[in-house]
Amino acid sequence: MSNSAKSGVRVAFEWTLLVGAILWAASVWWRTSRTEASETAAQPARNNETARASTPAPPSLTELFVAELPVTSLSDGLPQTGHWRGKPALADVNQDGHADVVASIRRWTQEVPGEGLTLWTGDGRGSWYDARGDLRRDMGYGGSALGDVDGDGDLDLAFSGHDVPPCLFLNDGAGAFAADGIATPADKTCADVALGDIDGDGKLDLAAVGFWPLEGGLWWFPGRGDGSFDGKRTLLEDKHYGAQVDLVDLDSDGDLDLIAATSLGPRIWQNDGQGGLTEWKVELAEPEIAGSDLALAAADIDADGALEIVCAGMVCADHPPLRLLKLGADSWLSCGSGLPAGEALFDVVFADLDGHGLPEVVVAGKKGLLVLATEASGHFRAIGRIPDTIGAIHLASGDVDGDRTHEVLVVGLSGVRVLKTRIPGGA
Repeated sequence: MSNSAKSGVRVAFEWTLLVGAILWAASVWWRTSRTEASETAAQPARNNETARASTPAPPSLTELFVAELPVTSLSDGLPQTGHWRGKPALADVNQDGHADVVASIRRWTQEVPGEGLTLWTGDGRGSWYDARGDLRRDMGYGGSALGDVDGDGDLDLAFSGHDVPPCLFLNDGAGAFAADGIATPADKTCADVALGDIDGDGKLDLAAVGFWPLEGGLWWFPGRGDGSFDGKRTLLEDKHYGAQVDLVDLDSDGDLDLIAATSLGPRIWQNDGQGGLTEWKVELAEPEIAGSDLALAAADIDADGALEIVCAGMVCADHPPLRLLKLGADSWLSCGSGLPAGEALFDVVFADLDGHGLPEVVVAGKKGLLVLATEASGHFRAIGRIPDTIGAIHLASGDVDGDRTHEVLVVGLSGVRVLKTRIPGGA
């Protein structure tokens, strides 16, 4: 073969190799492009799945990223065990100038045998002394209310036991209560009671809210001034029930109106000054789950001269567990809390923690206590939190040590505590 022929063959072979390499590279590129395209198309879905898996759940109210408040426990002598439940009371029962504690236990322990009422007298310095005496231990847990029912100048005790209808324990003036108590006209077990002069006759009356569905109800009973009461005045029928009831002057007209956390949601009755209670309209739908409202409290928290109502309860789709009710032209309007809604709240109280004259809002949740202030918008602002040490269920507040600021009484799954806290720099 001539040199020219050999050269032609070599060139042809080289071109063949070049074309094959080009085709091979093209096929690789095509396959790679398809793979990358499919992976790119799938990446958003995988990213979403990764995001869903890695995104933490919203913080609970009592785990908000706010300052952990300094706390001092003024609880020497109070039980550190037992399942305590029901609205407690904090007031001077034995007339020594110091606050005393009333609470009820649900599950007894060796430290506190039996179920029902317990009383501790306080020394004003954070020590407490068991003063239950012969109080019955078979009534179960429930709400307590203190007031001078028989007009002798000391505080008597109304109690709504889980196992017995509401009864009254008269005070002997030194902080000792009669062992068995006096039966009231309320003939059903109740979740809570309140004492106050509803009909304006100078004698304390009794309000009570039923505990069980279909055997509930909401009533008040005019007091006779001697420790007994007249027949019931019905506000809600027996098919409805509730968790808390209170008496407070909402419209500053000198008489006590009635508020209640019920299976229908928060309900409010305006008093005509003589005991005529007319239900006030609340612009809030009934809860999807009956009984999801657990607590409410009223105070002027924005210094505008009008009282607001804070409601707390379970997590529901139709309304958040924390709400503020403000009085409009002729009805109560619901404001959103402006806070996460992922945690059930068991109780709410007002407490002037720093002595500046405006009460803070203290709520009890699964992870502890949260202290709130309110904004002009009607939303709440988280000030600080107190981590859970007790499994808080119910709260009360008052000045225990005489320094003109409030402490918080906490009853829960692991005993009873009185907690003192301060808000650094004010609210």
